Amino acid sequence: MKSGGAIITKTFSSKPRPVLHKDNQSQSRQAVGQKGRTVFLPTPREREVLKLVWTGYSNREIADRLGISARTIEAHRASLMKKLRVANTAQLVRVAIEQGLIRVG
Repeated sequence: MKSGGAIITKTFSSKPRPVLHKDNQSQSRQAVGQKGRTVFLPTPREREVLKLVWTGYSNREIADRLGISARTIEAHRASLMKKLRVANTAQLVRVAIEQGLIRVG
């Protein structure tokens, strides 16, 4: 680095982000769920992908149905899994049912 340059650092907090109200302009939304826990709400596209995952479609099949790339579907699934704090598809579906994101029956 040249002399006189600045080093910029950013510190990330382990504290949860503040609870936001659901609105049409927010892509990443949160709400307070049962027992006062923060629940992350999926975007409309993530909900659409989640429903197709629940139905049993592969990433490629979902991509073809929605007219987007399989890589984009992977990104949506990864985002859902991060928001719901799960590690695999079975957990994703289970937690989505528990939180009422998917209706069974």
